[in-house]
Amino acid sequence: MSAVIADSNSAATSGTSKDLTVTAPAGSTIGEALIVIAFADNSTDFSSSTTGWTLRATTTKVGGDGQIAVYSTNTVNGEFEVTGSDFQTMTAIYLRVTGADYDNIVWGTTVQGAATNIVIPGITIPEADCLEILSAGSDNGSTNLTTPAGFSITATAPTTQDKHVIYDKLTASGATGTRTVVSDQSTRRN
Repeated sequence: MSAVIADSNSAATSGTSKDLTVTAPAGSTIGEALIVIAFADNSTDFSSSTTGWTLRATTTKVGGDGQIAVYSTNTVNGEFEVTGSDFQTMTAIYLRVTGADYDNIVWGTTVQGAATNIVIPGITIPEADCLEILSAGSDNGSTNLTTPAGFSITATAPTTQDKHVIYDKLTASGATGTRTVVSDQSTRRN
């Protein structure tokens, strides 16, 4: 059975530094699914020069608010560096997913909205007891993001400006339907 282990030292930075480096969770090994999810307040363009990683999803830069990017690998182990531009704060959470079949991971999509609800499109789960992982970010000093029904909080990024949370749960096979996370702020969410 898969399990998520989050880096306890997940990093945050302010606009004075454009690079953010996160270290792998303890015990990470080549062959495991390693995922980094970065979130930035204000418009930003993410990039990474760390070799061996694949950009899985990103939101389009819209207006003056947040963007999210998802990277993954199972061929390298160690630090991951992400670079952003034109942001106030940026966070990155490094996840180690043990027991996952990396080649059969179903990657969802990223969404962006300007209302208090983040509505995440459903996906089709190929088999029973798959681990479903959601990431939600809210800018403008958000202090609360609701946890979707049945999910647990896996990690929260260390920032006072924004909120960036990872959730997970075991999910049965079939279509999931949408998932909704509610922010207490009515500005950009991902």
